[in-house]
Amino acid sequence: MNETSRWLLANSSDPLSYRDSSLLVALVRQIVFALAYSIAVIGSYSLVYADSLVAIVWPSVGIAVWWAVTCRSWKNFALICGYVFLVPAIYLHFFTETSIRGVILAGIAHAIAGPGVALVMAFMENAQLPEPLRKRHAFAPFSHLRLSVDVFRLLVAGIVMVAISKLIVIFAYALADLPYSFTLYLTMALRDLTGIIVVAGPGIALSTPLVPNIHRSAWREFAVVFIATIGLLALIFGFAVDLPTVYLAMLPLYWSATRLPVPLAVLHAVITSAIVVVLYFLLGTGPFAITDDSILVQATTIQLFVLMCILLSLVVSTTVQQTSALVEELEVVAKTLPDALFIVNKNGTAFPVNAGAKNFAKQSPDGHYFMPKLQNIDGEPIDEKERPSSLALRGQSVEGVLAKLGEVPGEDPALARRIFKISASPMYLRGETEPGHALVIWHDSTNQYYTMQQLTLAYEESRLLFENAPQGIAMLEPSGEIVIANRSFGDLVGTTPVRLLGRNLEDFGVEEGTMEYVTTVLLDPEAVVHLDRSLETLRGKQKNVAMSFSSMGNVGGRIGTLLVNVVDVTERQELIELVEHLADHDSLTGLVNRRRLESNIEELILKNERESTESALLLLDLDYFKEVNDSLGHKAGDQLLIEFAEILKDSVRDSDVVGRIGGDEFVIVLPHTDRDGAEAIGIRIIELVNQHFKGRGKVLSRVSVSIGVSLFSDARAQGVNPFILADQLLYDAKHAGRNRVAVRRAENTIVRSAKPAFSVEELPEILESHSIRLELQPILELETGRVDAAEGLLRINLDGTDVPPGQFIQSVEQAGLAPKLDIAVMREGIKHIERLRAVCPTFSLALNLSGYSLSSAKMREELRAEFRAHDLPRESIRFEITETAPIEDIDAAKEFMQMLKDFGFHIAIDDFGAGHEPYQYLKKFDFSVLKIAGEFIEGMVTNRVDRSIVESIAQLAKDEEMETVAEFVSSKEILEAVREIGVTYAQGFYIGKSKPIDEFIATYLETNQTATWG
Repeated sequence: MNETSRWLLANSSDPLSYRDSSLLVALVRQIVFALAYSIAVIGSYSLVYADSLVAIVWPSVGIAVWWAVTCRSWKNFALICGYVFLVPAIYLHFFTETSIRGVILAGIAHAIAGPGVALVMAFMENAQLPEPLRKRHAFAPFSHLRLSVDVFRLLVAGIVMVAISKLIVIFAYALADLPYSFTLYLTMALRDLTGIIVVAGPGIALSTPLVPNIHRSAWREFAVVFIATIGLLALIFGFAVDLPTVYLAMLPLYWSATRLPVPLAVLHAVITSAIVVVLYFLLGTGPFAITDDSILVQATTIQLFVLMCILLSLVVSTTVQQTSALVEELEVVAKTLPDALFIVNKNGTAFPVNAGAKNFAKQSPDGHYFMPKLQNIDGEPIDEKERPSSLALRGQSVEGVLAKLGEVPGEDPALARRIFKISASPMYLRGETEPGHALVIWHDSTNQYYTMQQLTLAYEESRLLFENAPQGIAMLEPSGEIVIANRSFGDLVGTTPVRLLGRNLEDFGVEEGTMEYVTTVLLDPEAVVHLDRSLETLRGKQKNVAMSFSSMGNVGGRIGTLLVNVVDVTERQELIELVEHLADHDSLTGLVNRRRLESNIEELILKNERESTESALLLLDLDYFKEVNDSLGHKAGDQLLIEFAEILKDSVRDSDVVGRIGGDEFVIVLPHTDRDGAEAIGIRIIELVNQHFKGRGKVLSRVSVSIGVSLFSDARAQGVNPFILADQLLYDAKHAGRNRVAVRRAENTIVRSAKPAFSVEELPEILESHSIRLELQPILELETGRVDAAEGLLRINLDGTDVPPGQFIQSVEQAGLAPKLDIAVMREGIKHIERLRAVCPTFSLALNLSGYSLSSAKMREELRAEFRAHDLPRESIRFEITETAPIEDIDAAKEFMQMLKDFGFHIAIDDFGAGHEPYQYLKKFDFSVLKIAGEFIEGMVTNRVDRSIVESIAQLAKDEEMETVAEFVSSKEILEAVREIGVTYAQGFYIGKSKPIDEFIATYLETNQTATWG
C-alpha cells in the first residue's frame, strides 16, 4: 500500500469505501485474467500449424503463470488451478474428438505448466529465506521480477514443470493410440516454455511492486532506440538475403537492457519479438537463413529467437538494475556515513570518499589530497611506516587504532582535542597480487574515549573502594554462594578473598534459612534487609555482625546477584552488654542493683497473680558493717561485701535472684518458694555467715546478718510492696538482737536465730542414747476402713524435756549426721515391727528417710545388715523420702532404693505436688506410693484449684499403678472428698494423732481392727 492509498484510507468519509474499492479491483483483475486465459486457450489451439501441435508461442501457459503469481491465498490459488484445468478440458471435449480421459490429462497438463510453475517459483524463493521469515502457514507466491536470479528462477521452474506437463500429454497420446515421438515432445515443450518466457516474464516484470518511477528522459531514450530498432528491422527484412541478419535486431535490445529501466527494456523486447514474428509470416524466412521448408524447423528457429530476445532483455536489464542499485546504495552509505572514508594508494595520495574525509585531508597545490600526520594518545608522532594506511598497503588489516591529529587542518583547536579510532584494510583490484590501495576509516571516538576513561576511572575507584572498604563486602548468588569478596570480609572470617569464592555464607555459621528469608524480601527490588547474626570464623571464633542485603537487579521476577555488607559489631555488642550490665548490676559485687530488682519483682508479682503461685523476698542487712569500715577501712569493707555476695550466690538456686540495693543491704528474690522454704534459706545464710567470719579477728568475727522474709501473697493481702513488708520484718530481726530471721506467721512475727539448738559435739551422744523414740500416727485404708498402717514420728526427750523434732533434725542435717539419725530411727522402728505384726499381720510402718542417706553407700550397707539380721517380713516397712535435704547422687540413690525393693519394702515420695523437685524425682526413681502434700488436702473442700490438683495427682498415681496417701485430713468432709476422688490412704488429726506404741496398739489395733472408719 503506497502513501496515497494510506492517505485515502485515513481520510475517507466511509471507512469501508477503500476496502470495497480494493475488493472491486481484485474482482476485475480476476475476471480479466480469466477472459484472457480463455481467449488464449482458444487462440493457442487455433494458431497451431495445420495437422500438428506446432505453434510459435503458446500464450495460454504464460497467462496462467502470470495469473497464478498474483494470488494471495491458497483458496485463490486453488480456484485458479481449477479454472486453468477446466477451460482446455471443456474446449477439447466439445470442439474436438478427444476422449474424456484425454480431456482430463490435458487439463492436468495445463495446470502443471501454468499455476504449477508459480508454485515452484514461490517454494524456491521461500527456501532461500532465513528461518524466521519463511511463510509456512500462508501462500506466498513469487510475485516479483527485479533481479537476474528471479529470471533464472522463472526459467528453471518453467523448464521443470513444462517437462512434466508434456510427459502427461505424451502419456495421453499413448493411451489414445496416437503417434508420438521425442521430437513432438521437444516441440511442445519449447512452445510452452516460449509462452511462459514471452508472456509471464514481461508480465511479471511490468507488474512488479516497487518498480521505480520511470523518468521522462528514459521514455525519450526508449523512443529513440525503438525507432532505431524499426529502422534496423526494415533493413533486415527489406533485403531478401538468406543470411541470419535477424539477430542484428538484438543490438538495440542490448542497448535498452543496459540503459533503460527493466519495464521499458522488457517492453522493447516484447514489441521487437512481436514485429519479427509478424514480418516472418509476411515476408518469409530469409533473415533467419532457414533452408529447410519444415514447419517444425521454422517454428523452432523463431521460438529460439524470441526466447533469446526476451531472456536477453530480462537478464541484462535486471543485472544492470541490481548493480546500479547496489552502487547507488554504496554511494548513499558512503556519503551519509558520519565517519571519514579514504582510499589511499601506494604513492600516499588520498581520495576522500565522502564529505567527512574532505574535512581532514590535506590538499596540495596541484589538487591532490594527502592524509594528515598522526600522533598517539600521549602526543607522540606516529611514524609514517606505522600509520594504519601504510600497514594496510603492506597487506595487514588494522582495526581500532586510537590517534589524534598531528597537524590540524585550518588550525581548528577543537580538532586537536579529538580522538579518532582508525581502521584500515588492504584493497586488491582485479589482477593485483599485492594491495595497490587501502581503505581507511576514521571514526570520531572522542566522546566514547573520554566516557570510557571516566568509566575506567570510576571502575578503578569502585574497585579500590570495594577492596579497601573497612567493612566486609561480598557479592552473592541467591543461594548464598560467594561470587567475590573484599579483603575485610576475608579478614573477618580468617581467610583470603580468593579462598572465599564458591563458599556459602551459611558455611560460616550464619543461621540456616537466612538466605531464603533474604531472597523472599528482596523480590521487592527497592527493599534492603538488615539482620544481626552470629558469624563463625574458620578458627571457630564467634563474632557478632550486622548484615545488610540488597539486590543488584532482578530479572524476570527472579532475584539477581545480591550485595551484602558485613560489619563486625562484636566489640560494640560487648560494650552495649557491658553498659547494660553496669546499668543493672552493682559494680562492686556484680549482683543486680535496685533498678533490676524492682523490675524483676514487678514481673514476678504479675506472674504470681496470673499463675496463682507463691514467691518470697529476703531483705538482708549486715550487722556491725559500720564497725568494719571504721576500724579496718573501706577496702576491708568492700572485701567483706564481695565475700558476703559470694555466700548469698552459693546459698540459692540458679533461678533465684540476688541483688545489692546499696550499702550493706542485699535482697534475695525466691520464685516458687513458700514460707518454710524462705525461712530455711534465711537460717542457712545466717549460719554460713557466722561460720565464714568466725575466727577472722575481733571485728570480723562479730559480723552477722539480719534478715526479713516477706511472702508476695502477704504483701498482696496488705496492699504493700514486698520490699516494704520485708523491711518491717528486717527491723523486727534487728530489734530482737540481730543475727536472726524474721518471718510473719498467722498475723504474728516469728523471729528465729540460726544458732543450732544442739552443738556438733553433743549430737552423736544423743543419737546413741535412748533419748530417741517413735510415736505412731494412724493411716486409714479408705476402701476397707481399717487402720493397718502408721507413720513413725520422731520424738526426742532430753532430761525429761521434749525437744521439737524439726529443730533437732535441722541440727542433725547441718552437722552432716542425717544418715546416723536415719539408722537410729530404723532400729527403733524395726524393734516394734514384730509386736505390731503380731496384733495386725498386715501392718506396715512408714519411716522417713533423708535425701542425704540415699546418697550414702555406708548407710546402705548398714541397713542391709539390719534387715538381714531381723529377717523382716516383706511389705512391713514403707520408706518415705523427704525433701529436707536434696538427693546429691542419683545413681547411688537408685541403688539404695533397689536394695529396699529387694527386701520387699515400699518406697513413697513425701509432700508430692508441693514443689518442682518431687516431679523430677518421679521421673528418675521407681516409687510405689505418692504422699500428697497436705497444703492441697487442707484446702480441697473449699478451693476448686486445690481439689483439681489432688484429683490430678490421684489420677497420675492410678495411671502409674501407685498408691496414694492424703495427709492433713482434719475433717470428715476432707475424708469423704479424698475417698470420693479415689485416694488409697488417709492420714491426719481427724484419723488420729500420734501416740506411743502401747497406746497406739490399744487404740487402733486391738479394739478397732475390723471397725469401718467414718
